Amino acid sequence: MRVDLLFFLVLVLGMSCAPTKVSYFGEEEWFGIGPENREIQLNGLPYETIVLNVYSPDCLPCVKEIPTLNYMEREWFQNNSRAKLFLVVDPLQILPSGEEASTWEKAWSLAKLRMEEDKSKNQILPEVLFLKPPFRVAPEALVTGTPETLILENHPLRLKYNFIGAISEEVDPQNIAKDNKVQFLKQEIGLEKL
Repeated sequence: MRVDLLFFLVLVLGMSCAPTKVSYFGEEEWFGIGPENREIQLNGLPYETIVLNVYSPDCLPCVKEIPTLNYMEREWFQNNSRAKLFLVVDPLQILPSGEEASTWEKAWSLAKLRMEEDKSKNQILPEVLFLKPPFRVAPEALVTGTPETLILENHPLRLKYNFIGAISEEVDPQNIAKDNKVQFLKQEIGLEKL
């Protein structure tokens, strides 16, 4: 009887001492401005997985991967209650040449106009999200350039995978679907059944 009690205590204590999931890069503090100027706190979203494709209109590989992002939005995310894709922009990174912003809000107002034009011109389907600091695209930050795609687990929000470079520059949906990088990303997001 004593052995059973000892085993039970070890089991209970072992379960309560298991490490909890935590953020690696301060992801739980990431929030930004989305469609219709609404504030979005990523860790408050109901999705299990959040995919952030970090974009700049000055980045040729970013523009070339738009057909892939549009494919992913239509085929994987549009009606998915478990996962969400955002096209993420750092307003401080895409200020028009020669422009300086005294505040993030000023940079956002300038970048928002630029992205409205780019979204229309390039027919971008995923929602655009302007992330606020502490998120940055900078040499010393988690995201050092564009394009980059972050796969985040949610509850708590934390980085699962960081995909550097364009996912695919294919244009034809059939070729996009067969692309090895696209298939890898689908697996990492947990959407193999789609």
